Amino acid sequence: MSYFERLGGHGGNLKSMKRLHRKNYLAYAIILTGLMMVTTGCWDMIEPNQRSVWVGTGLDLSPEGNLLLSAQIAVPKAAGEAGGGGGGGTDDTYFVKTAIGKNLEDSFQRIQAKLSRKVFLGHRDVIFIGEQLGKQGFKKFLDEFGRNPISNIRANLFFIKYRSAQNFLMEKAELEQFSSVEAIRQVHFNGIRDRMTTMVYFKEVMQRDGMRPILQVIGPKDGAGQNKKMETKGSLSATREIALFNKSLQVVGFLQEEEAVSVLWASGYLDTQMITEYLSKANGLATVDLHHIKRQIDSTINGKKIHIKLVLMGKGMLDENDTNLDLFNNRDIRALEKEFNEKVSQRVVNVIKMVQKDFGTDVFGFGEALHRKYPDQWKHMKEDWDKLFPEVEVTVTSQLAIRHIGERGPK
Repeated sequence: MSYFERLGGHGGNLKSMKRLHRKNYLAYAIILTGLMMVTTGCWDMIEPNQRSVWVGTGLDLSPEGNLLLSAQIAVPKAAGEAGGGGGGGTDDTYFVKTAIGKNLEDSFQRIQAKLSRKVFLGHRDVIFIGEQLGKQGFKKFLDEFGRNPISNIRANLFFIKYRSAQNFLMEKAELEQFSSVEAIRQVHFNGIRDRMTTMVYFKEVMQRDGMRPILQVIGPKDGAGQNKKMETKGSLSATREIALFNKSLQVVGFLQEEEAVSVLWASGYLDTQMITEYLSKANGLATVDLHHIKRQIDSTINGKKIHIKLVLMGKGMLDENDTNLDLFNNRDIRALEKEFNEKVSQRVVNVIKMVQKDFGTDVFGFGEALHRKYPDQWKHMKEDWDKLFPEVEVTVTSQLAIRHIGERGPK
């Protein structure tokens, strides 16, 4: 047989092998599809309705000085039937389990031992710090959040004033099924950037040398929570109040309402805000709905003197005008805008000076601005920044622009 005849024979065999391979691929695809259909679902064979859904976390200080961990656990059937209604510690939409442990993971395992179902942490979206733990400092208890892969580092973080986190979790919510969920939604409407309340951002700030953390405070106004009856019954309230912390994560002070808003703005935490100012030159009140709020920081070092220039920016719509200005007149609009900016600048600089004097903790990130611009000098300053911060000279300029004056009428 010639070479070409032998080659032709092998060519026929190759065609047969290709057809066989195509049939094998088709068979493999059918088998694989069948396996995918029968193996869908939970690989550990534990369905969601067979788990304990952990909704909210409370961190407190036990009488012995250990960690007291509280878990707000949802009751799936009751929560589904409740719809949009509320639930309390004694109702059937959720219950609270607690455990005292050596650290967070040890406490978690003790809570798991008290539950008949395996805990599901996918909905653990909020963490509350009790007042006593906040006074002592809780830095050592945050390592688990971020190191443990099942922890949600984007969980929201809040400070509970006048009471324990455990008692807060047991309280009855006003609009939502869980007090923990209601806290998140109330803060969302206060104009604070979402990142401010997350664990991941809190830990990011905590690790910086030139900035100290802030937390939103949840608790009754005017010290109402000091009443023991209020602590057992509960009174859910998310006020415009913030807690300021030092480098050791110990709470050093609180600010409310306009002072809190000024600090949040100067620290870069605000996104939107409604601000009302009395304008003496215009003889009346004006309310501006601000959006696109931001800030810029410039720092200079001259010998031993440190100067920070803070610029506040934003655009807004005039929601209410009780002044004597004619807003159809462009000159009057600019006059209103000018005095409004003067008021905002003065108020913010006064609050910054108060924080420097009374609390001595740089929640504004002025140290980080120095770090970026003067990295070599900062190496020698960072260890003493808490001592240097109160002596920093700060000037504030407000550059708010009123873009709209409302729907109708000069006033």
